[in-house]
Amino acid sequence: KAVYENPNATQEEVNSAKDVLEKAINSLENTTTSVDNTVKTPVNKGDSTSVKTGDNSSLIGYAALLFTALGSAFVGIKTRKNKQEN
Repeated sequence: KAVYENPNATQEEVNSAKDVLEKAINSLENTTTSVDNTVKTPVNKGDSTSVKTGDNSSLIGYAALLFTALGSAFVGIKTRKNKQEN
């Protein structure tokens, strides 16, 4: 990198850096890792348990919160309209 960034590098320095890089590249080893994708726990037909995805939240809780907020907003709007009419 130092030779590459040096605009005044000599041809001998460039050749030396090239040789060092080629030696480093040739000494690299190809490593492969195998991944075990087999199912550890079999799933039975009719099994309704959730798949463990790391997400602990329930959609039902969020839906209940949404309907509560919408209900509160509806009651607030109705109350405001009734006060304006009186």
